[in-house]
Amino acid sequence: MTPGMTPALPLKEPPMSTTFGTLSLSGTEPEQRIGSDVCSEDTALLQCQRLSRGHQPSLASTRKLSFQCGPDPSWFFSNPPRSSRRGLTLHSPKDVGLIAIAAHQIQGRGRGRNAWLSPLGCAMFTVGLQVELSSRLGRRIPFLQHLAALAVVEAVRTLPGYEDIDLRVKWPNDIYYSNLIKLGGILVTSTLMGSTFHLLIGCGFNVTNSNPTVCINDLIQQHNLEHDGSLQPLSCAQLIARTVSCLETLISSFQQGGADAVLPAYYKRWLHR
Repeated sequence: MTPGMTPALPLKEPPMSTTFGTLSLSGTEPEQRIGSDVCSEDTALLQCQRLSRGHQPSLASTRKLSFQCGPDPSWFFSNPPRSSRRGLTLHSPKDVGLIAIAAHQIQGRGRGRNAWLSPLGCAMFTVGLQVELSSRLGRRIPFLQHLAALAVVEAVRTLPGYEDIDLRVKWPNDIYYSNLIKLGGILVTSTLMGSTFHLLIGCGFNVTNSNPTVCINDLIQQHNLEHDGSLQPLSCAQLIARTVSCLETLISSFQQGGADAVLPAYYKRWLHR
């Protein structure tokens, strides 16, 4: 084992039939964790090499982003070709989650042939997960895009003091300021292999970039002016972490109680009500 490297920790059994797992992105500079106020200007993309006893990843990147979602980081990621990302999720073990986080991207993709502009300040990430076809969510897999959009809104509006920041869900998978301006969107792709859906949830939303439309921190600033408030601006890292956490909670609720367990929250944030 290379001096200074930490051995992989044993993987834990995931709850229900949905897999997030634990993860980290690694390179060569000091660690940065989700939840801090740090957002690198580099793109953290995926090439995943599993850590096991006696095996260490080759860290090809010259810069590093390291994000940990959970106590036991078990995967490392360096910078691969774009075409390799799809294969990653198909070959990942069921008990390990996968995420790609970018501070800047040049080929953001929306529904159909739409392109998503992705300047610095936009929170952009792709989460890979697996859902069993026989589970409640597996039998109604289109709901996943709605849960992901709701998770972004909940990531902001469940923060104490930020409940009145007017983010909403626009059917089927967009994030809006009130009913006026789009701030972000969701794109879910899936592959069914045997009895398991292998899914990639792509998400992008404006956090600190006022252009090309408006961003979450603009809404916070406006709220402060209108209500003589002192809410602090939010960071990409903070909201990515909260979005993934909210999504995991929503998926767990759906798996336990079906659509009825999440629809009240969805309609509460629904633009069309």
